[in-house]
Amino acid sequence: MEELEKPAYDYLGTSDAVYSKKKAVVSRVIVFNGTAAVKTGDIVKRGDKLIEGIVSISGQQVASYANGEVFGKVQYTAEIALSDQYIEKTYGERKTYTVSTLFGKSGKPPESPYKTYETIEKTSVLGYIFPIFIREVTYVEVIYKTVEVSGETIEKLKGEAINKALSKMPADGVFLAAWCNVFMRDGRTVLQAVVEAEELISG
Repeated sequence: MEELEKPAYDYLGTSDAVYSKKKAVVSRVIVFNGTAAVKTGDIVKRGDKLIEGIVSISGQQVASYANGEVFGKVQYTAEIALSDQYIEKTYGERKTYTVSTLFGKSGKPPESPYKTYETIEKTSVLGYIFPIFIREVTYVEVIYKTVEVSGETIEKLKGEAINKALSKMPADGVFLAAWCNVFMRDGRTVLQAVVEAEELISG
């Protein structure tokens, strides 16, 4: 029996690859075209190849267009370092004053009754022909106090550290887990929060 010659596949599309845009542990690989260069559980860094521009046709490796989506577990960290004491910021009372502006003449709100404070302002408009601008000014008292570091303090600040780490996670990331490590460094107590999220890592 005469063996038929295999067709020669020299070139299909463009030889390309999909690369990682950040450090992660691969969690899912979805290949639309090409061949996966990684598998679930692999650790990759920025610039590593995720999908190769190669396909196998009749036992031959052929250059092809690489396309797909690769997801990975990414970690975001934040630290809070404490000495024996630290300054805690809390909020106390608040006072709100309302002033109006008509024909360009604006009333002036009273000075804040607090020594340290933050200001919140809101403006609304009444009327159309002769609009009156209503300006609402709220003074919020800010209280700073020195707090001794204790086990209770550390537990309280763990949540703050985790929130700091969460703020680094992109909007399209899917939250997976969070934890906080506590250790000593240079004589100070360090709270290191870690947030793990799954996100698209292919560029």
